[in-house]
Amino acid sequence: MTSKIITGVKIAAEEPFLTGALLYVLTRGPENIRSRLLAPFQNNLLAKNGVARLAAFITALKILTGVNVLKRVNQVLNSLAWNNWSLGRSGAAFKFCPNKEELVIITGGSSGFGYEMVKAFSKLARVVVLDIQDFPPELASCEFSLL
Repeated sequence: MTSKIITGVKIAAEEPFLTGALLYVLTRGPENIRSRLLAPFQNNLLAKNGVARLAAFITALKILTGVNVLKRVNQVLNSLAWNNWSLGRSGAAFKFCPNKEELVIITGGSSGFGYEMVKAFSKLARVVVLDIQDFPPELASCEFSLL
């Protein structure tokens, strides 16, 4: 039970929308909302030196929000870079179907992962296999070109 609570707090702390909203409410929000949020902590956490502790908590919220916003910006920029700085997919959609309009070239198709790819793609596309090993006889029923 405790680990679930800790995990939930960690997830909430890494969410910039939550930390940013809490930071906004505690610094610029209406006084009645701030007092309602801080009321449960007045008797224990904020009882002694409450102003300094609240200032430290707000500083921590600022750091968390800033770091997490930077993480989100980094994630967005990384995904854009992996997508060739395009918001959408470039080119026409793939046409994997029984008509076999697509051409798939597989290197190392005689064993392992390449072997499994030959089996899967031969049903939906034209397949060309490049390998230095002999091609296994169990794939003789698949339609492909062997180079």
